[in-house]
Amino acid sequence: MKKLYLYIRLSDADDDLKFKTESESIANQRTLLYRYIHARREFDGYETVEFIDDGYSGTNGHRPSFERMIESLKNGEANVVICKDFSRFFRDYVEIGDYLERIFPFLGVRFIAVNDGYDSDDYKGSTAGMEVVMKYIVYSYYSRDLSQKIKTVMSTRKSKGEFVASQAPYGYMKDPKVKRKIIPNPDTSPVVRKIFDLALEGKTPAEIAVILNDYHLETPSAYFMRMNPGSRKFRTSSQEACWSAINVREILKRREYTGVMIMNQRRWKGLDNPRTVWTDESEWQIIPDCHEAIVSESEYEEAQKVFRKIRKGYERSPNQYLLRSLVHCGVCGRIMQRQKNSRVIYYACFKSVSNRETACPVGERFIEADLERIVKNDLLEKLHLLVDADDRLHEAATSTEGTEENLRFRLEQIEKRLKQISVGRISAYERYAEGRLQRDIYLIERDKMNTESDSLSTEKERLEKELLSLSQSRNRELTETCDMARRTLTADELTNEMLLFFIDRVNVFSGMRVEIIYRFSDEIAKLIERENTSENPPYSAKWSGDLSFMEDPRFNEYGKLAPKSKADFAFVQHMVHHMDEDGRAVVLLPHGVLFRGAAEEVIRKHLIQKLNVLDAVIGLPANLFFGTGIPVCVLVLKRERNCNSDNILFIDASNDFEAGKNQNILRECDIDKIVETYERREDVDKYAHVATMHEIEENGFNLNIPRYVDTFEPEEEIDLNEVAAEIRKLQSEIKDIDAELKPFFDELGLDFPFEVEGK
Repeated sequence: MKKLYLYIRLSDADDDLKFKTESESIANQRTLLYRYIHARREFDGYETVEFIDDGYSGTNGHRPSFERMIESLKNGEANVVICKDFSRFFRDYVEIGDYLERIFPFLGVRFIAVNDGYDSDDYKGSTAGMEVVMKYIVYSYYSRDLSQKIKTVMSTRKSKGEFVASQAPYGYMKDPKVKRKIIPNPDTSPVVRKIFDLALEGKTPAEIAVILNDYHLETPSAYFMRMNPGSRKFRTSSQEACWSAINVREILKRREYTGVMIMNQRRWKGLDNPRTVWTDESEWQIIPDCHEAIVSESEYEEAQKVFRKIRKGYERSPNQYLLRSLVHCGVCGRIMQRQKNSRVIYYACFKSVSNRETACPVGERFIEADLERIVKNDLLEKLHLLVDADDRLHEAATSTEGTEENLRFRLEQIEKRLKQISVGRISAYERYAEGRLQRDIYLIERDKMNTESDSLSTEKERLEKELLSLSQSRNRELTETCDMARRTLTADELTNEMLLFFIDRVNVFSGMRVEIIYRFSDEIAKLIERENTSENPPYSAKWSGDLSFMEDPRFNEYGKLAPKSKADFAFVQHMVHHMDEDGRAVVLLPHGVLFRGAAEEVIRKHLIQKLNVLDAVIGLPANLFFGTGIPVCVLVLKRERNCNSDNILFIDASNDFEAGKNQNILRECDIDKIVETYERREDVDKYAHVATMHEIEENGFNLNIPRYVDTFEPEEEIDLNEVAAEIRKLQSEIKDIDAELKPFFDELGLDFPFEVEGK
């Protein structure tokens, strides 16, 4: 089958590359090229092979996919190359010309640049390739020159007081009668005026935001989206957006409301860089009387006094803190405000600060150190599981015969044999032509070699398809994600960039309940779940407990349902049902599940005696989790228990912790001790015990940890003789004191209340 190669490249300067396993522009290029191929019947029947360099510069040829493609073309494996435009193939104009004029014609390769309208078949027998490259150079410089001229024209217009931006500032609208002029918007200019009036009364931006929310006034983003429903601007804004100190501050800071226009606030980094940066305020050019003012200059200056001076707070750069751009309110979805100027850095939902009618966590502060610890621990646990799972997958893949390495080795052998057959055919024909080989013998040899060649060619095609299928089935995202996971696990410390690679957002709810949304694809998420499941269900939550659940395969084999008032075991039954044959689940629950009777005792007995999935019970300290001060236990559930199937490990770690002001903390040494004890699975005095199934049964399947781990400390024995001697000594001292006090009473003429011996 004929082959055509698609070459796709994107520079490492692409903005979205670090957050996606494949840049969006790669997908766009692929779509363009396939649309081009499908629109031309001449490519019907061609096998399409993609060569992708995502994150590589086009200024040189040291790109892995590019080099593989050129090597393949030299071997004659394809004769058509298609890419989006010349710049995707090479940015060095001389190199482009070399490929168009010398290399590709020599190899017999047809080259097509879709957006440049170039097809080398249109220039056979001519040297138009270099002409095309020269045009490309001219067009490039022309575009730069045109861009500079446009910027100059825009600056000139702004210097004349003309409004050239695409959108008018909030409070204004474009004048429908006069081009490049703005006028006050009757819908929004009163809101701007109201904000300044409140500021002139001495109210802070936070207080102004509360008042605006009480009036249920639309925010600038909500107003824009209502007036421009088809626009993509503000498309990521929360549907519950409200006024906050931030957007009030932005309005109060805009000098344009005094009727002026400001130039040179931002400047371009360069002609080839579309980004802009803020300039120093001393470089700004202020052009007065450009449009009707909403506030006077004196009112604007007076309003600026409401801004309090910000103390210098956090010692790190604003871009260096770990959870930057990740922490969101779990209710309204807005990014939480990081308060770094207080004694303890914390996050708070700004909507709950400014809006009195909200379900957001009002008045709650979420300490940054606590959030960082929760996110770091959860991420590192998942990365360990992912790397372990990937290692096992790799070991399993290398043990099979159909690996990429074996397929390539077999293909090399076939290609060598095909070359030998080709040489043999030529040799046989030469001997036949020279009369050294009889015709019938030559025909027999030729047919034999042709049959073997056809058979090997068929086998080669099958192996190539299998290799292609294997290559396509290999999850590129899994490979890249695991590589990044390994780098993260071996790094000296976690960075915000690392977290952004793996985590999409961190939703925080009232009571410090945290939900981490990962960027893992469904395949990777399932791989992690298969490796291990850790759950922290709501403790003793209510559920329906409807009898219809007795028909549910998750619950029917137990003979009982969890009580309606305590759904703890319902969560456990659900997890056990969904565990793989070699799966494991870790669940946090209140201690009541270990010893409560009735239906829970029946379920507990079934889990232990019939299913034999309970591997360990671990008691943790009290006041360890946000939202509850009760001590909890950890149930470790495993399908495949092997040599541990006749026992259950009990660990009492309730006394190992660091006491905190509001919450106790498990230290690294405490966690290591639990893990090491679990792995060794041995008795540790006053800490751990491996209980046999016979012991469990003798205790009536009651799993209360003190029944198995004796932490009793005997009281110190009391020596009664020492106590009697101490009493006698005290009595003697009392008599001496009485004897000293009596003369003072006699001198004062008072009766002494105690008897003094010998007196």
